[in-house]
Amino acid sequence: MKKPIFFVALLLAACQAPPAEKPTPATPTPNSPVPVIGADRDEHGCIRSAGYRWSIVKNECVRIFEAGVRLLPQDTSLERSTSAFVIFNADKTQAELFLPRQEFSIMMERKGQEGAHSWEFGDLKLFPWKGYVLKEGEKTLYHGE
Repeated sequence: MKKPIFFVALLLAACQAPPAEKPTPATPTPNSPVPVIGADRDEHGCIRSAGYRWSIVKNECVRIFEAGVRLLPQDTSLERSTSAFVIFNADKTQAELFLPRQEFSIMMERKGQEGAHSWEFGDLKLFPWKGYVLKEGEKTLYHGE
């Protein structure tokens, strides 16, 4: 009578999953580099990990999300969670465009007369309309206040 109970207990024990191993923290080796916070400065001294980018029109490191005008994606092919930003020089003859996932900004020059002007670079055109609209050819990419 004791043998069937022993076999049932043995079968139940065999069906249980082994305990999950806890991950062990990575132990640095003596020669592994230690990351230094703020050590990711670019050639202008801007700390990218803190959100700073070099602005040509401001001639300083800026946080584009603080200094620039946010442009929200309008085209369905663009990632909905990423914004573009534009920073203008003092007399608004130049617009510096920061596109998502692009390393460098794009300098756009103002074309046209006051009231009917835009900033252009190649096929990109930024113009004031209920804020600002950025188009590539006839396709609206971004819009923002």
